[in-house]
Amino acid sequence: MNDYTNIIDSPLKNSKDDKLDTGKYVMGLARFLSQSAMPTTVAIQGQWGSGKTSFMNQLRSILCDADDDNNNPLYFGVWMNMWEYSLMQNPEQILTGIIKGLTAECAAVLSKLNAPATFASDLRDKTWSFLKKTGTVIASTAVKAGVNSVGLNGDAAAETLQNTISGNLKETTPHEIRESFAMAVKKCLESQPENEPQRRGFMFFIDDLDRINPESAVQILELLKNMFEVDNCIFVLAIDYDVVVKGLKAKFSNSDEHDDRAYRSFFDKIIQMPFSMPLGSYNITSFLEDSLKNIGYFNTEDLRKEIQLHQSEDSNSSAVISIIDEMTRLSTGPNPRSIKRLINTLSLIKIISDVQVSEAGNQREEMNEQDRLMNYGLVCLQIAYPQVYERIVQEPCFTEWNDNTARKFRLPELTEEKKALLNGIDEFNALWKQVVYRLCQTSAYLMASVMSISKLLNMIKSLYDDTDFENKITQILGMTSVTSVTPSDNSDINKQSNKRACVSLEEYFKNTLDGNAPEVLIKAGYNLIEDLQNIFAERLEMKVYRDGIAFTIKNFKTKNQRVQNAPKFLWIRVYQYNQSQGPKLEIACYSKAGWAGNIYYMAKNKYGCWIADWDSMTQYFQEELHFIRNSSPQCNNVSTMIKLVFENTSNDSYPVNLNIAELLKKAVDQALQNNAQVS
Repeated sequence: MNDYTNIIDSPLKNSKDDKLDTGKYVMGLARFLSQSAMPTTVAIQGQWGSGKTSFMNQLRSILCDADDDNNNPLYFGVWMNMWEYSLMQNPEQILTGIIKGLTAECAAVLSKLNAPATFASDLRDKTWSFLKKTGTVIASTAVKAGVNSVGLNGDAAAETLQNTISGNLKETTPHEIRESFAMAVKKCLESQPENEPQRRGFMFFIDDLDRINPESAVQILELLKNMFEVDNCIFVLAIDYDVVVKGLKAKFSNSDEHDDRAYRSFFDKIIQMPFSMPLGSYNITSFLEDSLKNIGYFNTEDLRKEIQLHQSEDSNSSAVISIIDEMTRLSTGPNPRSIKRLINTLSLIKIISDVQVSEAGNQREEMNEQDRLMNYGLVCLQIAYPQVYERIVQEPCFTEWNDNTARKFRLPELTEEKKALLNGIDEFNALWKQVVYRLCQTSAYLMASVMSISKLLNMIKSLYDDTDFENKITQILGMTSVTSVTPSDNSDINKQSNKRACVSLEEYFKNTLDGNAPEVLIKAGYNLIEDLQNIFAERLEMKVYRDGIAFTIKNFKTKNQRVQNAPKFLWIRVYQYNQSQGPKLEIACYSKAGWAGNIYYMAKNKYGCWIADWDSMTQYFQEELHFIRNSSPQCNNVSTMIKLVFENTSNDSYPVNLNIAELLKKAVDQALQNNAQVS
């Protein structure tokens, strides 16, 4: 039994709990800072969730904290969280709060060291004088606006307030605060007891600068540079460079004269040592393995198992942990926060699955390794590429996506030149992959990751052979959708998942049309399926679902790069469109472009067919298969359709004299004859 079902997203306190193997980088930077000339400002750069706070915590533990493991701390450590300072504050209040915070921390150290009170009081007085003057301007502006809003003279009220607060107070300049701050820091160092390790200076850790308004972040950088960059001080800032750029663009109003070089110059003026989080060197495999075992999703034996992968014409195997590692790198990447969210999502889905298995008893199987890997891949999609995930929720069997799917999604068209180019690239040489490419064109973020998205989808596809894939992905999507950020209704996919649950042939015919299907249609269905199995022997794969029976080509192989999976060949069902038509036994025929047409039998010896609405397919059916809309079906030769649909396949030697209309009529005649005999 595991102690916890989730992983909390809290920063590390020290290097003992480091599972990403960042210790060498922490130690390297700590050694650099241990002998740095001061003042120095270091920027710990990285995207949200990349571990900047944990990294700074480890630095503070090594350089500032006095404990059993560190008998010689080198700096007085001060931690300031900019997100906390910005809560419910306007930009001016944020800056004044930081000024008060920095000076108060320094004054507190002076008090602990029993330094002469004059230094702390001088620092407090100058800070208070400066802030009082600044606060008067802010307050008077607010009063003026408030009084004007009720119809009185706001200018007069604001002037009265300013005179009342300011009095004859001497204004303190930023330079004077800087000098007082420098003197207080110096006095702190001079006041250290001689019998204790001597600290070199102050180290200020400024966290979460990239969580606040970018304009405020730039103002804080300017404040630190102009008021607090003094001798014996090191500032360590956690920041994302892109946030600084956003703030500078707002500051300079995006004028052309301030290009990227100007933004970099501003950054370099404030930051003497940039340090980028070493995401590419994180030991993600070890972190994933420990996390998955902790939540009980996989055990050690599971992670070492070899899984058979079905990829194009070849099959190979790979260890579970290797597949997980690759799926992660193609989606969330090494971002620790995203991985923790991924792990927590998997834990919840596993618990839901366990509850379903427990309630269903022997009627529902537990997820095997392939199921859990597919679930893992879909959750990776959900977290890293939610737009792609939502499209898969709409059309789960993405390996059957085609031009009709693209039109349904309203995706941009591809030029013939672009199609030719994509056909020469492994990641986009199938029709469904080109639909994925078109989907990614709708977003700059997706387009930047289009290769990774295609590879991830191909990995998910390779977990099952083509006959099982549609059933499995629909089933598993029903669980992953409950953790999607997008507020979508899960009822449709749950209904679809229920329809795609595999059943026996007997169960299908027993329950179809709520158990009210005419006996002649059921018997005709059995006869038709038996004839198909006899004719095609082992060359067709049959899957029975709650809403119909699918026939696909078994062991499908092709040299045609655009047809790498076997689409449905025939789909048989007992169906009723509306009350006026009555129930019918229907055979749907499919091509590589999707649904092509239906042939059916209704009660009272009535036959009919429907042709696909595409002009090219209508002509194809009429000329090659002799289907005539709304007339008695005259499908001349089903092998012609097979050869046209699956050109260049190795399985193209089908019975040349097979007539699908005659096959249906034969099945119906046998059923009618049996009914007559029973009567």
